[in-house]
Amino acid sequence: MAILKGKDFKEIVDLAKYRLYFLSGDNLLEIQQVANRLINRNNTEGLENFNITRFDGLKQRFDEFIENINLVPFMVDKRILFVKNFDFGDLSATRLEIFWNNIKDFSDKTIVIISVLQGKENDKKLKKGIKDIGDYGVLFEFNQPLGWELEDEIFDVFKFYDKDISKKDLKYFISVLPKDNLSLKTEAKKISFYKIGEKLSKQDIDTLTPKELNFTAFELARNIIEKNIENSFKIIENLLYKRTEPIAIVGAIHTAFMDLYIAYLGKRQGVSQDKVIEKFLYKGKEFRIRNAYRDISKFDINDIKKGIEILAKLDIDLKTASKSNKLLLEIAILNITI
Repeated sequence: MAILKGKDFKEIVDLAKYRLYFLSGDNLLEIQQVANRLINRNNTEGLENFNITRFDGLKQRFDEFIENINLVPFMVDKRILFVKNFDFGDLSATRLEIFWNNIKDFSDKTIVIISVLQGKENDKKLKKGIKDIGDYGVLFEFNQPLGWELEDEIFDVFKFYDKDISKKDLKYFISVLPKDNLSLKTEAKKISFYKIGEKLSKQDIDTLTPKELNFTAFELARNIIEKNIENSFKIIENLLYKRTEPIAIVGAIHTAFMDLYIAYLGKRQGVSQDKVIEKFLYKGKEFRIRNAYRDISKFDINDIKKGIEILAKLDIDLKTASKSNKLLLEIAILNITI
């Protein structure tokens, strides 16, 4: 079985070369894009030629996947079985053996694409099991670019929108934001739209880009739970001044509340921070769960649950209601604190 880096993934006209694709790594955006391309490339001729079955490894039973992989397609030329969030780390030795035995010998009319859940245990069990797959399988590893490769990718976004930025300011831009492609490219696109003129400066970055929204969101969540309305509204006003969308603010606060809830459950069950970081995909964002573990004992879990429920409803309201997003956000914060 071939093991290739993400950069080796080329335009694929069809899936004739491989019947089994494993997609792994920490660059979740690129993995999703590649999975979509693999599927869409094979539907250009018309859906009548293909049948697609989708699974979510976090929601559906392992047995359902095993049953489906052995089905022979009827009335179609081929079928695609796509599984996202496949959790090798959670499989027992018996189930792992069942999985690999079925993967070694499934119908040549079936194409299997498996997006592997991130984590050291997943990676270890995947690498151990793929040795005997044969030539019809491939593992693509997609990891976040670092250093100059990351700088080149983000610089290309600015260049696409006709913005000029110095190498020093580009490094600064990357340093104050989460180190994942999606966040960096989204912020680069946003600052390009808002900035008039070609030259981008450090001042533009400070004015138009929220520095590490997750840090700010955790501080905001703390103030909300502590019922410090004045500080909460000051933080929100600052984020809005920096042109942070209310939906993004709500998403970040909701994430901070969920981090606290996960920390509460972890501490209650005696689970270590490192185990939570691996299991819940906190790699590269360890500060979130470490802060949550540090502070969870100071908060009332009922306030956290209440906040999660109100913020979930607010997310829907922001996307559907006709009222001012800012007003909806402020009302929700008041409802959590009272």
